[in-house]
Amino acid sequence: MRYKPVGCPIEKLSADAYVDKRTGEIKNFQHKESRINDKASVAQSLARLRELINCNLTNPNNALWVTLTYAENITTDNTVRLYEDYRRFWQRFCYYLNKQGHPKAEYLIAAEPTAKSVWHLHCLFCFPTKAPFIPNEDMARIWKQGFTKTQSLKGIDNVGLYLTAYLGDMELPEALNAGITKGKNICEVETTDKQGKSRKKLL
Repeated sequence: MRYKPVGCPIEKLSADAYVDKRTGEIKNFQHKESRINDKASVAQSLARLRELINCNLTNPNNALWVTLTYAENITTDNTVRLYEDYRRFWQRFCYYLNKQGHPKAEYLIAAEPTAKSVWHLHCLFCFPTKAPFIPNEDMARIWKQGFTKTQSLKGIDNVGLYLTAYLGDMELPEALNAGITKGKNICEVETTDKQGKSRKKLL
């Protein structure tokens, strides 16, 4: 289930330019004003992610949903640092699983910017059998970059829909009407960010 770009034909030079490795040409990125505001594009991405999750995870008990958050501000223009930090985390995580006698997991990650354009990573770890219990302090020590939150997906009927509803900030009535849960209590809470903006999340 691991999803990685293979043989990328471009190399980023800066926030605005890249080199096409096939031709040697230097070109400019075409920036959209904000992809977050392009609801159709976001909806398509979430639909693809939902299908990918549901095709590869048939038993929610075999998965862990982990959020990796930076203690420092790693902004969305720093993708090289983001993916290098994840690569190193994954190596340490595999070592930890092996040392603890747990089977190796496969993963799917989604990088999400906060309202202040700071990265954090949502990770779905899928195991061949029931997911092991991993203390959050162990996960944070493996991450080494800040904070972590580990959640079980036990009792979730449609994992792909549940997780993409979470990522897409779907409101509770919409999520319940879609049938994302079976025998699990889900509530909607309203939070306020540092800028004083109100935001609803599923918990």
